[in-house]
Amino acid sequence: MPNLELLGPWVRRFLIEHLIAERSLSVHTQHGYRDTLRLLLPFVASKASMAADRLRVVDIAPELVCKFLAHLERDRRCSVATRNQRLRPSTPWHGSSENTARNTWSGARRFE
Repeated sequence: MPNLELLGPWVRRFLIEHLIAERSLSVHTQHGYRDTLRLLLPFVASKASMAADRLRVVDIAPELVCKFLAHLERDRRCSVATRNQRLRPSTPWHGSSENTARNTWSGARRFE
């Protein structure tokens, strides 16, 4: 029986079932989400001092997403526009409600 607290199965389900089957997003949009997760998950794993495959859903906190976005600008030298492209794919991990996404966006705007 799979551990429903682990993030891995949810990421897989999100990428395959939600983005492709339910939303029918373009291949380029799917790749954008995938690429964001390729950057976000190792970042969160390093901050949590654990392997990426052991991350839990609760490990992706809004504050950590804001730190990730700041990391993109500061350490990876991404522009604000590039950073903003990474914002949207990261919001499903801390709730899909409009208020949660709006709060994350407000927090991320501090870095503009």
